[in-house]
Amino acid sequence: MSSEIDCECCQLCTGCTRPKHPCMISAMNILKIRIGILRKVLILGIVLVTISLLYFVRPLQETHVSRSYISSENDGEVGGGKQDGVDYDVQSEFMGVLPRVLDSAKRSGVVSHLRSLIGLGWKDNSGTSSKTEIKFDSHAERLLDILEVNLFQNKTNAIDEVTVIKPSRKEGIHRSTSDEGEIPVGDGLQCIPGKSRDRMLNLFGNGYDANLHPFIGSKTGVSGVMSLPPPFGFRKSESALIKAVTVVGQSDFPTSNSCSRCVVVGNGGVMKQSAMGPIIDDFDVVIRLNDAPTVGYEKDVGSKTTIRMAYPESSFQSSLLYKGNWLYVIVIFKQADLLWVADVAAGKKAPSLKFWKSVARAVPKPSDEFRIFNPLIIRETAELVGMKVGNGKVGKNVPTTGSFAISMATRLCDEVSVAGFGYDVTKPLHYYDKLQMKIVKESWTHNIDIEKKWLLKMVQQGVIHDLTRGIK
Repeated sequence: MSSEIDCECCQLCTGCTRPKHPCMISAMNILKIRIGILRKVLILGIVLVTISLLYFVRPLQETHVSRSYISSENDGEVGGGKQDGVDYDVQSEFMGVLPRVLDSAKRSGVVSHLRSLIGLGWKDNSGTSSKTEIKFDSHAERLLDILEVNLFQNKTNAIDEVTVIKPSRKEGIHRSTSDEGEIPVGDGLQCIPGKSRDRMLNLFGNGYDANLHPFIGSKTGVSGVMSLPPPFGFRKSESALIKAVTVVGQSDFPTSNSCSRCVVVGNGGVMKQSAMGPIIDDFDVVIRLNDAPTVGYEKDVGSKTTIRMAYPESSFQSSLLYKGNWLYVIVIFKQADLLWVADVAAGKKAPSLKFWKSVARAVPKPSDEFRIFNPLIIRETAELVGMKVGNGKVGKNVPTTGSFAISMATRLCDEVSVAGFGYDVTKPLHYYDKLQMKIVKESWTHNIDIEKKWLLKMVQQGVIHDLTRGIK
Protein backbone atom coordinates (compact mmCIF):
# COMPACT_ATOMS: atom_id res chain seq x y z
CA MET A 1 0.00 0.00 0.00
CA SER A 2 1.37 3.42 -0.97
CA SER A 3 2.09 6.16 1.56
CA GLU A 4 -0.78 8.25 0.15
CA ILE A 5 -3.29 5.47 0.95
CA ASP A 6 -1.72 5.02 4.39
CA CYS A 7 -2.22 8.69 5.13
CA GLU A 8 -5.89 8.56 4.13
CA CYS A 9 -6.31 5.52 6.37
CA CYS A 10 -4.72 7.27 9.33
CA GLN A 11 -6.94 10.32 8.96
CA LEU A 12 -10.06 8.08 9.20
CA CYS A 13 -8.91 5.45 11.67
CA THR A 14 -7.88 6.19 15.25
CA GLY A 15 -6.67 2.68 15.93
CA CYS A 16 -3.43 2.87 14.00
CA THR A 17 -0.64 1.94 16.37
CA ARG A 18 2.38 2.01 14.10
CA PRO A 19 4.72 4.51 15.84
CA LYS A 20 6.68 5.58 12.76
CA HIS A 21 3.89 5.79 10.23
CA PRO A 22 4.71 8.27 7.41
CA CYS A 23 1.48 10.19 7.93
CA MET A 24 2.12 10.63 11.64
CA ILE A 25 5.59 11.99 10.90
CA SER A 26 4.12 14.39 8.34
CA ALA A 27 1.52 15.59 10.85
CA MET A 28 4.22 16.25 13.43
CA ASN A 29 6.17 18.29 10.92
CA ILE A 30 3.08 20.37 10.16
CA LEU A 31 2.57 20.95 13.88
CA LYS A 32 6.19 22.10 14.29
CA ILE A 33 5.79 24.52 11.37
CA ARG A 34 2.64 25.99 12.91
CA ILE A 35 4.32 26.38 16.30
CA GLY A 36 7.27 28.09 14.57
CA ILE A 37 4.91 30.51 12.83
CA LEU A 38 3.15 31.29 16.11
CA ARG A 39 6.51 31.90 17.78
CA LYS A 40 7.52 34.35 15.03
CA VAL A 41 4.19 36.15 15.29
CA LEU A 42 4.70 36.46 19.05
CA ILE A 43 8.22 37.87 18.62
CA LEU A 44 6.96 40.29 15.98
CA GLY A 45 4.21 41.38 18.37
CA ILE A 46 6.76 42.05 21.12
CA VAL A 47 8.88 44.11 18.71
CA LEU A 48 5.85 46.12 17.57
CA VAL A 49 4.81 46.77 21.17
CA THR A 50 8.34 47.93 21.95
CA ILE A 51 8.32 50.28 18.96
CA SER A 52 4.91 51.59 19.99
CA LEU A 53 6.16 52.28 23.50
CA LEU A 54 9.22 54.10 22.13
CA TYR A 55 7.12 56.36 19.97
CA PHE A 56 4.40 56.73 22.58
CA VAL A 57 6.80 58.78 24.69
CA ARG A 58 8.35 60.43 21.64
CA PRO A 59 6.76 63.85 22.38
CA LEU A 60 9.07 64.04 25.41
CA GLN A 61 11.96 64.25 22.96
CA GLU A 62 10.53 67.26 21.17
CA THR A 63 9.89 69.54 24.15
CA HIS A 64 12.15 71.78 26.10
CA VAL A 65 11.39 69.98 29.35
CA SER A 66 13.70 69.96 32.36
CA ARG A 67 13.85 66.86 34.55
CA SER A 68 12.73 68.90 37.57
CA TYR A 69 10.07 71.18 36.15
CA ILE A 70 8.15 72.03 32.98
CA SER A 71 8.11 75.62 31.74
CA SER A 72 5.09 76.93 29.88
CA GLU A 73 6.13 78.47 26.59
CA ASN A 74 3.13 80.79 26.61
CA ASP A 75 3.63 82.67 29.86
CA GLY A 76 7.07 81.54 31.11
CA GLU A 77 5.64 80.26 34.40
CA VAL A 78 6.66 77.02 36.05
CA GLY A 79 3.96 74.43 35.79
CA GLY A 80 2.19 72.04 33.46
CA GLY A 81 1.48 72.64 29.84
CA LYS A 82 0.23 71.10 26.63
CA GLN A 83 1.69 70.94 23.17
CA ASP A 84 0.08 69.12 20.26
CA GLY A 85 -2.64 68.02 22.66
CA VAL A 86 -0.25 66.19 25.02
CA ASP A 87 -0.34 66.79 28.78
CA TYR A 88 3.32 66.89 29.79
CA ASP A 89 2.60 66.72 33.52
CA VAL A 90 1.10 63.28 32.91
CA GLN A 91 4.08 62.20 30.81
CA SER A 92 6.57 63.53 33.36
CA GLU A 93 4.83 61.56 36.10
CA PHE A 94 4.81 58.45 33.89
CA MET A 95 8.59 58.71 33.35
CA GLY A 96 9.07 59.29 37.06
CA VAL A 97 7.22 56.06 37.93
CA LEU A 98 9.68 53.91 35.98
CA PRO A 99 12.52 54.13 38.55
CA ARG A 100 10.12 53.11 41.32
CA VAL A 101 8.91 49.92 39.67
CA LEU A 102 12.35 48.71 38.61
CA ASP A 103 15.31 48.00 40.84
CA SER A 104 18.78 49.10 39.68
CA ALA A 105 19.67 45.77 38.04
CA LYS A 106 16.39 45.63 36.12
CA ARG A 107 16.72 49.26 35.07
CA SER A 108 20.11 48.55 33.55
CA GLY A 109 18.76 45.43 31.88
CA VAL A 110 15.80 47.25 30.35
CA VAL A 111 17.97 50.01 28.91
CA SER A 112 20.61 47.60 27.63
CA HIS A 113 17.97 45.39 26.01
CA LEU A 114 16.18 48.28 24.35
CA ARG A 115 19.51 49.71 23.19
CA SER A 116 20.42 46.34 21.70
CA LEU A 117 17.38 46.66 19.43
CA ILE A 118 18.76 49.83 17.86
CA GLY A 119 21.07 48.74 15.09
CA LEU A 120 22.56 45.85 17.03
CA GLY A 121 19.90 43.13 16.85
CA TRP A 122 18.93 40.68 19.58
CA LYS A 123 21.64 39.21 21.77
CA ASP A 124 21.59 35.59 22.90
CA ASN A 125 22.99 34.24 26.18
CA SER A 126 26.47 33.92 24.73
CA GLY A 127 26.57 37.63 23.93
CA THR A 128 26.62 37.17 20.16
CA SER A 129 24.12 39.04 18.05
CA SER A 130 21.65 37.30 15.78
CA LYS A 131 21.55 37.72 12.03
CA THR A 132 18.42 39.83 12.30
CA GLU A 133 19.17 43.51 12.78
CA ILE A 134 16.47 45.94 13.85
CA LYS A 135 17.53 49.49 13.07
CA PHE A 136 15.84 52.61 14.39
CA ASP A 137 16.49 56.24 13.56
CA SER A 138 18.64 58.51 15.71
CA HIS A 139 15.49 60.02 17.22
CA ALA A 140 14.63 56.70 18.86
CA GLU A 141 18.21 56.38 20.11
CA ARG A 142 18.05 59.81 21.72
CA LEU A 143 14.72 58.84 23.27
CA LEU A 144 16.50 55.96 24.97
CA ASP A 145 19.06 58.43 26.28
CA ILE A 146 16.29 60.43 27.94
CA LEU A 147 14.71 57.25 29.29
CA GLU A 148 18.07 56.27 30.77
CA VAL A 149 18.44 59.68 32.42
CA ASN A 150 15.03 59.27 34.05
CA LEU A 151 15.83 55.74 35.17
CA PHE A 152 19.21 56.50 36.68
CA GLN A 153 19.18 60.18 37.59
CA ASN A 154 15.64 60.89 38.82
CA LYS A 155 16.53 61.70 42.39
CA THR A 156 13.06 62.78 43.50
CA ASN A 157 11.14 59.67 42.49
CA ALA A 158 13.63 56.81 42.59
CA ILE A 159 13.55 54.63 45.70
CA ASP A 160 16.56 52.49 44.81
CA GLU A 161 18.90 55.24 43.60
CA VAL A 162 21.92 54.56 41.43
CA THR A 163 24.85 56.88 42.04
CA VAL A 164 26.20 58.46 38.88
CA ILE A 165 29.70 59.91 39.16
CA LYS A 166 29.77 63.55 38.09
CA PRO A 167 33.18 65.14 38.54
CA SER A 168 33.45 68.88 38.90
CA ARG A 169 33.96 71.12 35.93
CA LYS A 170 37.52 71.11 34.67
CA GLU A 171 39.69 74.01 35.72
CA GLY A 172 41.44 75.75 32.87
CA ILE A 173 38.84 74.71 30.30
CA HIS A 174 36.64 77.81 30.14
CA ARG A 175 33.05 76.77 29.82
CA SER A 176 29.88 78.54 30.83
CA THR A 177 27.74 76.66 33.34
CA SER A 178 24.00 76.39 33.94
CA ASP A 179 21.51 74.24 35.78
CA GLU A 180 21.56 70.70 34.50
CA GLY A 181 18.67 69.48 32.44
CA GLU A 182 17.86 68.64 28.86
CA ILE A 183 18.99 71.66 26.84
CA PRO A 184 17.30 72.19 23.48
CA VAL A 185 19.88 72.48 20.72
CA GLY A 186 20.16 72.16 16.97
CA ASP A 187 17.01 70.91 15.31
CA GLY A 188 15.06 70.57 18.56
CA LEU A 189 16.82 67.48 19.87
CA GLN A 190 17.91 67.70 23.47
CA CYS A 191 21.49 67.74 24.67
CA ILE A 192 22.12 65.76 27.85
CA PRO A 193 24.81 67.42 30.00
CA GLY A 194 27.80 65.18 30.70
CA LYS A 195 26.36 62.24 28.78
CA SER A 196 29.54 60.94 27.10
CA ARG A 197 31.76 61.70 30.09
CA ASP A 198 29.45 59.92 32.54
CA ARG A 199 29.17 56.85 30.33
CA MET A 200 32.95 56.70 30.03
CA LEU A 201 33.11 56.68 33.83
CA ASN A 202 30.46 53.99 34.07
CA LEU A 203 32.20 51.89 31.42
CA PHE A 204 35.85 52.24 32.46
CA GLY A 205 35.69 53.44 36.09
CA ASN A 206 39.01 54.73 37.39
CA GLY A 207 40.67 53.87 34.09
CA TYR A 208 39.16 57.07 32.71
CA ASP A 209 40.24 60.36 34.30
CA ALA A 210 37.52 62.89 33.51
CA ASN A 211 39.59 65.72 35.00
CA LEU A 212 42.57 65.16 32.71
CA HIS A 213 43.38 68.34 30.78
CA PRO A 214 43.21 67.81 27.02
CA PHE A 215 45.96 70.38 26.45
CA ILE A 216 49.31 71.28 27.98
CA GLY A 217 49.91 74.97 28.70
CA SER A 218 52.15 77.24 30.72
CA LYS A 219 49.91 76.87 33.78
CA THR A 220 49.22 73.15 33.44
CA GLY A 221 50.89 70.73 35.83
CA VAL A 222 53.28 68.53 33.87
CA SER A 223 54.72 66.28 36.57
CA GLY A 224 52.81 63.21 35.34
CA VAL A 225 53.90 63.59 31.73
CA MET A 226 57.62 63.18 32.37
CA SER A 227 57.59 59.47 33.20
CA LEU A 228 57.41 58.15 29.63
CA PRO A 229 58.84 59.25 26.28
CA PRO A 230 56.69 60.58 23.40
CA PRO A 231 53.99 59.95 22.37
CA PHE A 232 52.97 58.84 25.90
CA GLY A 233 54.88 61.58 27.73
CA PHE A 234 57.70 64.12 27.47
CA ARG A 235 60.59 62.27 29.08
CA LYS A 236 63.99 63.60 27.89
CA SER A 237 62.19 66.47 26.15
CA GLU A 238 61.97 68.93 29.05
CA SER A 239 63.85 71.80 27.40
CA ALA A 240 61.88 71.46 24.16
CA LEU A 241 58.62 71.37 26.14
CA ILE A 242 59.53 74.55 28.04
CA LYS A 243 60.33 76.29 24.76
CA ALA A 244 57.02 75.19 23.24
CA VAL A 245 54.74 76.15 26.16
CA THR A 246 56.50 79.53 26.39
CA VAL A 247 54.98 80.27 22.98
CA VAL A 248 51.84 78.11 23.19
CA GLY A 249 50.82 78.90 26.73
CA GLN A 250 47.04 78.54 26.56
CA SER A 251 45.25 75.33 27.44
CA ASP A 252 41.61 76.42 27.58
CA PHE A 253 38.77 75.60 25.23
CA PRO A 254 36.21 78.41 25.11
CA THR A 255 32.62 77.56 24.25
CA SER A 256 29.41 79.53 24.62
CA ASN A 257 27.00 76.61 24.98
CA SER A 258 26.08 75.21 28.38
CA CYS A 259 25.54 71.81 26.75
CA SER A 260 27.61 71.18 23.66
CA ARG A 261 27.66 68.47 21.02
CA CYS A 262 30.90 67.34 19.33
CA VAL A 263 31.42 65.40 16.17
CA VAL A 264 34.78 63.82 15.39
CA VAL A 265 35.05 63.56 11.62
CA GLY A 266 37.19 60.63 10.55
CA ASN A 267 38.80 60.41 7.14
CA GLY A 268 37.45 56.99 6.17
CA GLY A 269 36.14 56.11 2.74
CA VAL A 270 32.68 55.65 4.26
CA MET A 271 32.35 59.46 4.05
CA LYS A 272 32.39 59.31 0.26
CA GLN A 273 28.91 60.08 -1.13
CA SER A 274 27.53 60.13 2.43
CA ALA A 275 25.87 63.57 2.08
CA MET A 276 26.66 64.14 5.76
CA GLY A 277 27.94 67.70 5.27
CA PRO A 278 24.91 69.65 6.55
CA ILE A 279 24.54 67.33 9.55
CA ILE A 280 28.20 67.72 10.51
CA ASP A 281 28.08 71.50 10.20
CA ASP A 282 25.09 71.60 12.57
CA PHE A 283 27.21 70.41 15.53
CA ASP A 284 28.56 72.88 18.08
CA VAL A 285 32.10 71.53 17.79
CA VAL A 286 33.55 69.89 14.67
CA ILE A 287 36.87 68.08 15.16
CA ARG A 288 38.87 67.16 12.06
CA LEU A 289 41.99 65.03 11.71
CA ASN A 290 45.35 65.55 10.02
CA ASP A 291 45.31 67.10 6.56
CA ALA A 292 41.91 65.84 5.44
CA PRO A 293 40.47 68.46 3.07
CA THR A 294 37.04 70.04 3.17
CA VAL A 295 37.22 72.16 0.00
CA GLY A 296 35.55 70.21 -2.78
CA TYR A 297 34.05 67.70 -0.33
CA GLU A 298 31.61 69.97 1.52
CA LYS A 299 28.56 67.91 0.57
CA ASP A 300 29.95 64.84 2.31
CA VAL A 301 32.12 66.21 5.14
CA GLY A 302 30.88 69.76 5.67
CA SER A 303 32.95 72.95 5.85
CA LYS A 304 32.90 73.87 9.54
CA THR A 305 36.03 73.29 11.62
CA THR A 306 36.44 74.01 15.33
CA ILE A 307 39.51 71.87 16.04
CA ARG A 308 42.01 70.19 13.77
CA MET A 309 44.37 67.61 15.27
CA ALA A 310 47.62 66.85 13.49
CA TYR A 311 51.36 66.34 13.88
CA PRO A 312 54.02 68.04 11.71
CA GLU A 313 54.08 65.35 9.02
CA SER A 314 50.27 65.30 8.74
CA SER A 315 49.83 69.08 8.65
CA PHE A 316 48.78 71.12 5.64
CA GLN A 317 51.63 72.02 3.31
CA SER A 318 49.87 75.00 1.73
CA SER A 319 49.51 78.17 3.81
CA LEU A 320 46.13 78.86 2.13
CA LEU A 321 44.55 75.93 3.98
CA TYR A 322 45.09 77.47 7.42
CA LYS A 323 42.43 80.13 6.94
CA GLY A 324 39.67 80.34 9.53
CA ASN A 325 39.43 80.70 13.28
CA TRP A 326 39.97 77.14 14.47
CA LEU A 327 42.21 75.61 17.09
CA TYR A 328 45.24 73.74 15.83
CA VAL A 329 45.97 70.88 18.24
CA ILE A 330 49.47 69.47 17.76
CA VAL A 331 50.09 65.85 18.73
CA ILE A 332 53.66 65.24 19.87
CA PHE A 333 55.31 62.03 18.68
CA LYS A 334 58.94 63.11 19.16
CA GLN A 335 61.04 65.94 20.53
CA ALA A 336 61.37 67.51 17.07
CA ASP A 337 57.59 68.07 17.05
CA LEU A 338 57.88 70.34 20.13
CA LEU A 339 60.65 72.37 18.51
CA TRP A 340 58.60 72.64 15.31
CA VAL A 341 55.48 73.97 17.04
CA ALA A 342 57.55 76.40 19.12
CA ASP A 343 58.88 77.98 15.92
CA VAL A 344 55.78 78.01 13.72
CA ALA A 345 53.52 79.24 16.54
CA ALA A 346 55.95 82.12 17.09
CA GLY A 347 55.66 83.06 13.43
CA LYS A 348 59.14 81.84 12.59
CA LYS A 349 60.27 79.59 9.80
CA ALA A 350 60.95 76.15 11.21
CA PRO A 351 64.48 74.84 10.61
CA SER A 352 65.13 71.56 8.85
CA LEU A 353 64.67 68.86 11.45
CA LYS A 354 64.46 65.10 11.25
CA PHE A 355 61.00 64.26 9.96
CA TRP A 356 60.01 61.18 8.03
CA LYS A 357 58.37 63.31 5.31
CA SER A 358 58.24 66.92 4.20
CA VAL A 359 56.55 69.29 6.68
CA ALA A 360 55.27 72.86 6.52
CA ARG A 361 58.06 75.30 7.34
CA ALA A 362 55.56 78.02 8.35
CA VAL A 363 51.98 78.04 9.66
CA PRO A 364 50.07 81.34 9.27
CA LYS A 365 48.09 81.14 12.52
CA PRO A 366 48.44 83.21 15.72
CA SER A 367 49.94 81.51 18.77
CA ASP A 368 46.65 81.64 20.70
CA GLU A 369 45.09 79.29 18.13
CA PHE A 370 47.64 76.55 18.85
CA ARG A 371 47.28 73.89 21.52
CA ILE A 372 49.70 71.13 22.59
CA PHE A 373 47.90 67.83 23.08
CA ASN A 374 48.28 66.14 26.45
CA PRO A 375 50.20 62.85 25.90
CA LEU A 376 48.56 61.34 28.98
CA ILE A 377 45.34 61.07 26.97
CA ILE A 378 47.19 59.03 24.33
CA ARG A 379 48.51 56.78 27.08
CA GLU A 380 45.11 56.45 28.73
CA THR A 381 43.39 55.72 25.41
CA ALA A 382 45.95 53.03 24.58
CA GLU A 383 45.31 51.34 27.93
CA LEU A 384 41.52 51.58 27.57
CA VAL A 385 41.75 50.06 24.10
CA GLY A 386 43.78 47.17 25.54
CA MET A 387 47.23 48.04 24.24
CA LYS A 388 50.33 47.54 26.39
CA VAL A 389 52.18 50.80 26.94
CA GLY A 390 54.82 49.40 29.31
CA ASN A 391 57.93 51.55 29.39
CA GLY A 392 56.70 53.65 26.48
CA LYS A 393 58.51 51.87 23.69
CA VAL A 394 56.49 52.31 20.52
CA GLY A 395 55.22 49.14 18.88
CA LYS A 396 51.67 48.19 18.00
CA ASN A 397 50.48 50.21 21.00
CA VAL A 398 49.68 53.67 19.62
CA PRO A 399 45.98 54.37 18.97
CA THR A 400 44.98 56.12 15.77
CA THR A 401 44.50 59.89 15.92
CA GLY A 402 40.77 59.36 15.65
CA SER A 403 40.60 57.26 18.81
CA PHE A 404 42.36 59.70 21.11
CA ALA A 405 40.45 62.54 19.43
CA ILE A 406 37.31 60.81 20.74
CA SER A 407 38.85 60.64 24.22
CA MET A 408 39.61 64.35 23.99
CA ALA A 409 36.07 65.10 22.83
CA THR A 410 34.52 63.42 25.90
CA ARG A 411 36.33 66.04 28.00
CA LEU A 412 35.36 69.00 25.84
CA CYS A 413 31.73 68.26 24.99
CA ASP A 414 28.69 66.75 26.66
CA GLU A 415 27.66 64.55 23.74
CA VAL A 416 30.07 63.02 21.23
CA SER A 417 29.26 61.70 17.76
CA VAL A 418 31.59 60.34 15.12
CA ALA A 419 31.50 60.10 11.34
CA GLY A 420 33.88 58.50 8.88
CA PHE A 421 35.08 55.75 11.24
CA GLY A 422 35.30 52.09 10.31
CA TYR A 423 37.55 49.64 8.53
CA ASP A 424 35.50 48.32 5.63
CA VAL A 425 37.97 46.64 3.26
CA THR A 426 35.59 47.28 0.34
CA LYS A 427 36.05 51.04 0.73
CA PRO A 428 39.16 53.20 0.27
CA LEU A 429 41.23 54.21 3.29
CA HIS A 430 40.35 57.91 2.88
CA TYR A 431 37.44 59.70 1.26
CA TYR A 432 39.87 61.97 -0.64
CA ASP A 433 42.30 59.44 -2.17
CA LYS A 434 42.52 55.91 -3.55
CA LEU A 435 44.72 54.30 -0.90
CA GLN A 436 43.60 50.83 0.13
CA MET A 437 42.43 49.89 3.64
CA LYS A 438 45.13 47.23 3.94
CA ILE A 439 47.75 49.96 4.42
CA VAL A 440 46.55 50.80 7.93
CA LYS A 441 46.44 47.11 8.83
CA GLU A 442 50.10 46.84 7.91
CA SER A 443 51.04 49.67 10.27
CA TRP A 444 53.70 48.85 12.86
CA THR A 445 52.29 51.35 15.37
CA HIS A 446 48.52 50.71 15.21
CA ASN A 447 46.58 47.61 16.22
CA ILE A 448 43.39 47.98 14.26
CA ASP A 449 41.84 44.68 15.36
CA ILE A 450 41.57 45.57 19.05
CA GLU A 451 40.85 49.22 18.31
CA LYS A 452 37.78 48.18 16.29
CA LYS A 453 36.45 46.26 19.30
CA TRP A 454 36.96 49.28 21.55
CA LEU A 455 35.13 51.59 19.15
CA LEU A 456 32.25 49.12 18.87
CA LYS A 457 32.00 48.94 22.66
CA MET A 458 31.89 52.74 22.80
CA VAL A 459 28.98 52.75 20.34
CA GLN A 460 27.10 49.93 22.07
CA GLN A 461 27.37 51.62 25.46
CA GLY A 462 26.17 54.96 24.11
CA VAL A 463 29.42 56.85 24.75
CA ILE A 464 29.49 57.91 21.10
CA HIS A 465 26.93 57.95 18.32
CA ASP A 466 28.11 56.63 14.94
CA LEU A 467 26.51 58.82 12.28
CA THR A 468 27.82 56.85 9.30
CA ARG A 469 27.43 53.40 10.91
CA GLY A 470 30.86 52.25 9.81
CA ILE A 471 31.89 50.89 13.22
CA LYS A 472 31.02 47.19 13.21
